[in-house]
Amino acid sequence: MNKAVWFCGVVDILEVGDKKIYNITHKNRNSEVKAAYKVVHDIKEESFDCSCNHFVRNGILYRHAFKVMLNSEVQSIPEKYILPRWRRELVPLSCCRLVPGMVKWMLRIKL
Repeated sequence: MNKAVWFCGVVDILEVGDKKIYNITHKNRNSEVKAAYKVVHDIKEESFDCSCNHFVRNGILYRHAFKVMLNSEVQSIPEKYILPRWRRELVPLSCCRLVPGMVKWMLRIKL
């Protein structure tokens, strides 16, 4: 989040229906503009699509989307951006039955 605040800037916002199109600049440590991206925030769908395609390629939201979320005062990251591989429930308890005592240990952990 720090990089979204310090290294990304909102240049302008264009509203088209239920969507807001943000032009975001990505700056280096010397405040020189390194790149520019477009982030489309669909308010109705609660989606953030960035031209860097970092989420599409890697499954991780990038600073450009976070900058738009901060600017839009979004309270929490939409569920669709928290993929199953980032959740604690990744390993089902049924897999742990092979190891004696593992189920009891897993049940003590607050999920």
